Amino acid sequence: MRKTVLLSLGALAIVAGGAGAAWYLHLRDSPQYALRQLAAAVAAKDELTFEMYFDTKRVAQSIADDFVGSTVAQATRDASTGSGFEALGTMLGAQMLQGMKPALASMIEASIHSAVRGDPPPRSTSRILDRAPDLRRFREAFKGIDRIEQRQDLALVRMQIKPEDADTAMVVTARMERSNGVWTVVGVENIAGQLQEQQENRVENAYLAGMKADLRNLVTAEEVYFADSVKYTTNLGASYMTTSGVTGPTITLTPDGFTAWVGSEHTSKKCAIYVGAVPLPPAVREGEPRCGAGRPRERRSEDPYVASMKSDLRNLIVAEEAYFADSVKYTSNLGAAFVTTAGVTGPSIRLTSGGFTAWVGSRYTTTRCAIFVGSAPLSPARYEGVPQCEIDSPSKRD
Repeated sequence: MRKTVLLSLGALAIVAGGAGAAWYLHLRDSPQYALRQLAAAVAAKDELTFEMYFDTKRVAQSIADDFVGSTVAQATRDASTGSGFEALGTMLGAQMLQGMKPALASMIEASIHSAVRGDPPPRSTSRILDRAPDLRRFREAFKGIDRIEQRQDLALVRMQIKPEDADTAMVVTARMERSNGVWTVVGVENIAGQLQEQQENRVENAYLAGMKADLRNLVTAEEVYFADSVKYTTNLGASYMTTSGVTGPTITLTPDGFTAWVGSEHTSKKCAIYVGAVPLPPAVREGEPRCGAGRPRERRSEDPYVASMKSDLRNLIVAEEAYFADSVKYTSNLGAAFVTTAGVTGPSIRLTSGGFTAWVGSRYTTTRCAIFVGSAPLSPARYEGVPQCEIDSPSKRD
């Protein structure tokens, strides 16, 4: 019995050992294993092992092809709306780039070796070649493998790359081939176009940041003007200047504030801001600049009427406080001390134990606005001294 058990355990060990060996051989014969070896080689700065799993010459050539193809395609699109001379210049530039492709591939190959060693990338005397991607950045920017598609001796590996100064991650495809049981990276695709797009986004974001800063400075200048004149203005004169390249501003006065927007010589996007109750999309929060495509347009329909009602309610509080200073009480009838804007109906004032509530309507809209002082809110107003509006309903007036 004991002998049988020992023989059985021995056979099981042989089977397990064979299965383990098969699993190990299968693991070594996979793109994942080659990629892990590559990662270890880069971490150890081991160029010899790196070259076992990475065909630097073919990869450099594929990146050069991608870079030149993307640059020519972009230049062709830009010239398609221009004159014949621009088209001719684009064609000559494309021929020049094609001629520089071998030098570009050699530079990228040297850059790959420098990236593995952790050295600075080689520099070129050509400004065009200097636009080639700095592959050192991808050591720190690699964020993981997205997907691997394998068909016999070919595999496509989708990797996520996110440089530190980029807003979004890129998805780069590495092409791998198997030869003599070893998987090797032989090409990299989709780098040039995404790098160019990220560079354009970084440049545009810098322009948008300048436009936003100018709008914040505009609000400051308007508040200074208001402090002196008790009103805003559409012409700040020498007290306000935009950054170089920023166009505008276009300022529009509203019943209780202003809207403003600026453009740029370098981007088609516009940025807007507003103070008061009339938003200027894409700006949707008072005092917060926002940017978007196309010229900002004020929201029409009820906005001016709502702004007038809110402004009147704020003025009503001022009048009530002046009455309280003289009489030590509030009143439901301010008489000539308070007059609403043309078109605004009311006010309906109700005294409460610690203050008052008030609401007004409009001849031009079904919206009504309310405000309160004290501890008794009047819907839709929820915060003391802050007017709020909603569609009118008789049941909500008390």
